[in-house]
Amino acid sequence: MGLLLLAAGLIALSAYAAQRSQAAWRTYAAAGAYAALMAWLYSQTGVQMFTGGGEERFLAYFFVALLLGLLAESLAQLGQGRLAAGLPPLMALLYALGLDVFRPDAYAYIPAAIVAVLVMALAIQAFRRFSAGQGLAKWMLATQVAAYGLLLYAAVFKQIDRTWPLAESYLLDAGAFLFVAATLWHGWEQVFGERRVPAWAQVAAGLLGQGAIVVAAFVHYSVFL
Repeated sequence: MGLLLLAAGLIALSAYAAQRSQAAWRTYAAAGAYAALMAWLYSQTGVQMFTGGGEERFLAYFFVALLLGLLAESLAQLGQGRLAAGLPPLMALLYALGLDVFRPDAYAYIPAAIVAVLVMALAIQAFRRFSAGQGLAKWMLATQVAAYGLLLYAAVFKQIDRTWPLAESYLLDAGAFLFVAATLWHGWEQVFGERRVPAWAQVAAGLLGQGAIVVAAFVHYSVFL
């Protein structure tokens, strides 16, 4: 619990630093939050998330996603912003894989298809809005939108997955929506030069969302440890 509280405090510090336009402190605190979440997850599972043969093996995806988050913040601090910007979509993909996104239960094929269509419609709208005038960069954007869409689909589907209790699926939903919303807000600012949401809210939503995803997944998969 102490590591989770530390992560929460570092997230708050990162958001405060973003509000004060202290880019260095924002990245330091965000990197610390990722490290604290990684340490917490490892303290709860050990190497079993890498060596286990059951459902607990999916926790390794979340650990690696957090590691990429830590790497992204480190690259940003080193002035490698373009490299850092390419990692969050990979993190979204890893979170989705950790939710076993490609293996819906047989009873849920029709609901899964409905959820997929709804999320796809949202993803297409986002792509059309952000891709205007980007030329070849559209294809890179398409892969990023697909990764975030896959995460949203995986999270929403857990509402009808009978193996996921509602409390955990609600927390997962909230985390996924916060993470994706933070990405959309930041993307809007980068593409259109208009900040619709304060920087501190973007930072807080992105980090809190990922923390919620990881905690919800651990609570679910911990029964297999």
